[in-house]
Amino acid sequence: MGDILSILMGCFGVTGRTYRERGAFFVTLAEGRRMAKILKTSEHPAIVQGRYFLLEALAAAGFENTDRIVLSVQDSPCVNLGRETYIMTRHRIGAELNFENEMDVLAAFEGLSKLHDAGQKLGQVLQKPQNQIYPPVALPLTTVWERQIFGLKQALKQVNNIARLSDFDVLFLKNANQYMKRASDALAALAATDYVEMQAEAAVKRHLCHNALKEENFVIFDNDGVKTCFITRFNDAASDLQLTDLSAFIRRYAQRSARTIPMSALLKSYGLSMPLPPHMLEILHAQLLYPWIFMKITAQYYSKKRGFTPAGITSRMTDLLEAQAGYDEYIRISD
Repeated sequence: MGDILSILMGCFGVTGRTYRERGAFFVTLAEGRRMAKILKTSEHPAIVQGRYFLLEALAAAGFENTDRIVLSVQDSPCVNLGRETYIMTRHRIGAELNFENEMDVLAAFEGLSKLHDAGQKLGQVLQKPQNQIYPPVALPLTTVWERQIFGLKQALKQVNNIARLSDFDVLFLKNANQYMKRASDALAALAATDYVEMQAEAAVKRHLCHNALKEENFVIFDNDGVKTCFITRFNDAASDLQLTDLSAFIRRYAQRSARTIPMSALLKSYGLSMPLPPHMLEILHAQLLYPWIFMKITAQYYSKKRGFTPAGITSRMTDLLEAQAGYDEYIRISD
């Protein structure tokens, strides 16, 4: 591995102290306190190049706190060694977002709002249109939800034809109707707003959504007593209504924490850069109502497209059902 690392550092034109962690090489650059990460990728070079342009455009629009890709000495965003492809990205030492740390959570929501603000300005910072920087357009949620509700109905038919029910089948049958109603109510609530028009406009204007907002994608660091966040891994970025990003992050916080921060405080922190008018709160409410996790677990089990252990996926469903009341109370939903 030492020879490969030496070759890679030469390809990227860097020197400094190195260490390895989780399959990646970390380099403390000799020219200063900055750090970089060199890692192997299975992505096509054109995809890597598109993300390079995207992150550079985000920086030009005012959001630099990303894992921007560093060009090689050949001015390429990736290096090929035999059959393997490597990229080097900026790296910032900090703490992974902890949902139980209130200051970190609020900093993450503020950072997300700054990302979204810059993500609406990409076209303004370009000298001419560069389609290669724009991520793909996401399907509208109305279409996604209709398909998932149809899939839930098909799963019900499938289970009703099973002679011997598993533990998961029993849990599913006991709860499917209430989640079917919940999904249908969310779809109706979303359709009653101007979501369809707003999502279509956001898609045309290519507003940026990160589309994979997990704790590990936020690095929190302290800058002279002020909490700031570094947002990473834009591999799944999409052009979409940015409320979809926001609702996904609120939902994740509500499902993976003790929920000590009121949702109003999360929205206030986000609103420092991206204030939400009342009509957008109605769209947000519908997205929080929709039973994403129930739909995901059900689809995984009955489509058999993903490996799982019966006990493991049954435990996930049990955990979801037990936590539902607390989640509903947090987002103030009553059926």
